[in-house]
Amino acid sequence: MAQARRGQGGTASKPEYVKETYQGDAPSPRFGHTTTFVGDSRVILFGGATGDSGRYTITADAFMLNAATNTWSRISAEGNLPAARAAHAAACVDHSQMVVYGGATGGGSLSSDDLYLLDIRTEERWQWMSVPVLGTSPGRRYGHTMIFNKPLLIVFGGNNGQQAENDIWVLDVERSPFQWSEVSVMHTRVPLPRVYHSAEVCREGPAAGMMVVFGGRTAENKSLKDTWGLRQHRDGRWDWVEAPAKRGPPPEPRFQHSCVFL
Repeated sequence: MAQARRGQGGTASKPEYVKETYQGDAPSPRFGHTTTFVGDSRVILFGGATGDSGRYTITADAFMLNAATNTWSRISAEGNLPAARAAHAAACVDHSQMVVYGGATGGGSLSSDDLYLLDIRTEERWQWMSVPVLGTSPGRRYGHTMIFNKPLLIVFGGNNGQQAENDIWVLDVERSPFQWSEVSVMHTRVPLPRVYHSAEVCREGPAAGMMVVFGGRTAENKSLKDTWGLRQHRDGRWDWVEAPAKRGPPPEPRFQHSCVFL
C-alpha cells in the first residue's frame, strides 16, 4: 500500500491513527487471541474467543494478514493442530515459524502444556506440529507472555489455574533436545506475580536484549503500571531491574493491553 494511505505515523505526543481497509476472508470479531508478525509482511492471528461475554466460543482457527496487500486469508494447515484456546501466548521463532503455548479453553479449564509450532515456509503445505520437549515445563497457564530473544523463548508470569505467577522459563531453540529451564534471578527485588501483562524485547540501543514487562493484574485483581526489565549477563546470570520513570507520567494502570518495540 502507498505510504500516503498508511499515514506518516505521527509523533509520540500526537500519534496518527489510520483505519485500514482490507479484503479477503477476514476473521470474525474476537478477544483473547494473538497476532504475531511472521516474515516480511505477514501477520498470523490464532485462537481467541468469539461472541459476547457469557455466550462466547473458544476457537482454534488461524488467519493470515498480508500487510503488503491488506488481504486476509484463512490458514488451512495439516498436522497436529493445537486445541481451541484463548489467553495463550505466541511468538515468531524463525522467518516463517510461529510457536504457541498455554491458554484457557473455557469453563475454568486450561490448555495443555504442549508447545505447538506453525510452519508456513512452504506456501502449498503449511504444517502444525507438537514440539517434543523433555523434562519439566512451565505448566498449564493463561494470561502469560512469551517472547523470543534468539536463541531463547522466554515465558513469564500468568495464572496456573490457582494463582498468579512471576516465574521465568526459557527454552533454547538451538540446543537439542529441547528442554524448558526455570530461571533463578540474582536479587530478591522482582515483579509481583501478574497476569495479562505485556512483554517485548528491546532490539537495539543500550538495553538491547532486555525483556521489558509492563502492567498486568495481580492476584488481588489490582491493575499495575510498573515497568521491569529482565536481562541476562555475560556470565549467564539473570536479574530484574525496575525502570525509573525519568520523564513524563507512566500510562494508567492496566491489563490485557499490548506493547511492541519500534
